[in-house]
Amino acid sequence: MARASLFGSPKVRDLWEAATKAIADLHHVCTEGGFYTKRGAVRPGITDPDFGRCKAAHEKTEEELIKQLRHEMDVDKHLQD
Repeated sequence: MARASLFGSPKVRDLWEAATKAIADLHHVCTEGGFYTKRGAVRPGITDPDFGRCKAAHEKTEEELIKQLRHEMDVDKHLQD
């Protein structure tokens, strides 16, 4: 969080916090539901609705954060040059 606070815009900080909360929620659901394998991976084929909701929230917030960071760093423009 320190780097996001230091170098990121307020929007990046908000998205970072949302992504952090989403991954924590997903971890909680996986831990409570016993969805981790002995090696720490998430078991395949989980149909639990809470898992699905948390996984979707995690993917959405991660995508939004990456998109905003790429926008602010103007990464895609540099790739086109």
